Amino acid sequence: MKTLDSQTRLGCAQAGIAVLRALKISDSKLTYQDFAKAIGMMADDEKWEVWHRTQVRDVLNLMAATVRQAGEEISVLPFERIVRKSDEEPGVGFYKESRIVSE
Repeated sequence: MKTLDSQTRLGCAQAGIAVLRALKISDSKLTYQDFAKAIGMMADDEKWEVWHRTQVRDVLNLMAATVRQAGEEISVLPFERIVRKSDEEPGVGFYKESRIVSE
C-alpha cells in the first residue's frame, strides 16, 4: 500500500477543510474518489485503488483531530458530505475520537 508523506498529508488535510466548507455552502456531496481528486491526493486521470480509500480516511482523521485541537466542535466541518459511490451514504470517514497528542 502506498502512503502519503507528512507534507502531502498536511496539504491534503488543509485542502480538505476548504473543500468541506465549500460543500456545506453549496449543499452538495462528493464521493471519496472525487474528494481525493479535489484535495490533490490523486490526479483526475488516475485510477482509484484501495490504498486511496485508506489515505482519505487518514486525512479525514487528521482534519478531525486538528479541529478538536483548535478547540472547535467537530460539527464545524460537515464530514457527512463525503459519501460512498455505491449508495451515496456517508462512510465511516473519521473516528470520533481522533486527537493530536503532544508529549
